Amino acid sequence: MKIQLLTRLVSERISELAPDTTRTTSILAMSLLLAACGSSGGDSNDSSATTQPSDNGSSTIGVPIENDTTPPTAPTPTPPTSDDGGNDTTPPAQPVDPPVSDQPAAPVEPPATDQPAAPVQTPAPDQPSAPVEPPAPDQPAVPVEPPAPVVTSTRVTFDITVPVYVSDELQLDVFSGDNELQAAWVVDETWTVSDTLPANSVSELRVVFYDHFGSTTLATYDSSVETAGQTTQNFTVSADEFDSAVWDNDDDGVSNLDELNAGTDPDFAEIVGAPNEPPGLTSVQYSGFDLELFWSRGTDDDGVVIGYDIFRDDEQITDRLDALSFYDGSVQPETDYTYDIYSVDNDGLRSRAATLLITTPEDTPVNGPANGATLTGGGNASWFISDGLTTSSGTGPSSSCSFSGGAGSGVGIQDSRLPNNGDAFDFGSLMWVNGVQVGGFLRSATASTSNFASVPIANLQVHTELHAISSLPVLRNLTSFTNDTSEDVFVVINWTSNFGADGGNRVITTSSGDNTFAANDRWAITDDASDGGRDPANTTVFYGPDSPVSMSVFTNTSVFNCAGSEGLTARIDVTIPAGETRALMLFHGMSTTQDNARSLASMFDDTPTLASPLTEGLTEAQLLDVVNSNY
Repeated sequence: MKIQLLTRLVSERISELAPDTTRTTSILAMSLLLAACGSSGGDSNDSSATTQPSDNGSSTIGVPIENDTTPPTAPTPTPPTSDDGGNDTTPPAQPVDPPVSDQPAAPVEPPATDQPAAPVQTPAPDQPSAPVEPPAPDQPAVPVEPPAPVVTSTRVTFDITVPVYVSDELQLDVFSGDNELQAAWVVDETWTVSDTLPANSVSELRVVFYDHFGSTTLATYDSSVETAGQTTQNFTVSADEFDSAVWDNDDDGVSNLDELNAGTDPDFAEIVGAPNEPPGLTSVQYSGFDLELFWSRGTDDDGVVIGYDIFRDDEQITDRLDALSFYDGSVQPETDYTYDIYSVDNDGLRSRAATLLITTPEDTPVNGPANGATLTGGGNASWFISDGLTTSSGTGPSSSCSFSGGAGSGVGIQDSRLPNNGDAFDFGSLMWVNGVQVGGFLRSATASTSNFASVPIANLQVHTELHAISSLPVLRNLTSFTNDTSEDVFVVINWTSNFGADGGNRVITTSSGDNTFAANDRWAITDDASDGGRDPANTTVFYGPDSPVSMSVFTNTSVFNCAGSEGLTARIDVTIPAGETRALMLFHGMSTTQDNARSLASMFDDTPTLASPLTEGLTEAQLLDVVNSNY
């Protein structure tokens, strides 16, 4: 009975609590529990089974089954129980209080262990998963801009317009800081020049406008040039910025520029402080292709002449030349040339010009006496040099020495002597390249050195210099071969000397220690009489130790006849690379005795260095060109 009552009550409560799903679930759970209890005990009258109220006053005695669509069964009313008198003695059932509607029952939280794991939410099939963004690739480091280079110098271009003046001898010099530059004429009165000055600096500036190539000042401009922190810059000078009034050489109140523009040619006073022009200007014309100028030293009243500027047809060809002669090998036959030579002093001032007009001859060498010079060396040795030494037909004994070739035909030693011993090296130190004798006009000569003009042979420029050693009775022959072509040049060189012996000449000793001269002998001593005779003992040096050149030598009567055919000749094969120079360094010596000659020859057993007297006057670069010594 109690179970039926409970069931009815539960059913009523379910219908009342149906909207509350959470509470319904709790009630159904309790109902199932009570049903289970009831089924185990049947229709029990156990009064110990009591209903536990919920927190909100409702009995949680059953849980509705989810998705159960069967409508709940209406409770069957229980008829009242009557006693024998027909009176209803059953007390009425107590009404169950309905839940308070505004206080919903608090849901019963199930234990944590009873909760299934929350399902992983998957995206709806028509909603594709958002792609997983890959990690951004490593971004290259942003390059750091290098600092701007520090500008230390500025190339300044000076654009200059000079006052109007017409002359064929104009010159414009620019002095910026410590630099002196000569501007180039552009057109009309416009000139230009560039100079490199320190950046961010101020330099004094002076511009000088000359006539007569620097000997007459027409106008000047004085200012300063300020450079900024940039690599290039322009500086402009206009004609009206020049000062011409202060330049009045004849002091007549009219400027040099105004007088010249007026067509007058005043007798200019000497430029204050300038040196005198070089006196005695003359020339020697060797051929239609070369000539040489000679002059005496200029003087300066308050300074020193340091060199000479030479102009040919208004074009400058030397700058501060420190010499008293100038060889010009670039002229053409039957052509007129004007040469102007200026003395230059230590203040940079030029003299007036010494002028010479020259007409070159035809393109054949000038015939006549050979040019000669006497060189003096150690031991008071005298070497008589000439550029007119030839033979009748080459180097062989069937030929004889001759002067018939004229000036420039052959370079060598005409004769040589010691104070008490004469007659050595008649026609000595002659050379043939591929069968062509080396000549060249005597360009210049000092007390110790003779220079000869270069001559073209076998696609080479061949140049000879003969030098008397100041501390030894030795003459050095340095002949260079310059190849200006783009191909290597191979040549066969024959170098020949007649000893100048009157007879009885013999080999005294050689570098190998015997008296037979052979290809492995670098030097030989010869004499034509008993020791202490009237002719010197001769030493001839062909090459130094460990020389890389190939040598073939011949002796005794193998050379041309010149009051006797005693002599030596050597064949030297040389390859001159394209664009380079090679040289032969050969020596002749004279001694009063054979013992002295042996002592002298021993000096050639070592390769002479720059510190040796044998190489005096030469540079390291010249020695490196030498192929018959081990440099």
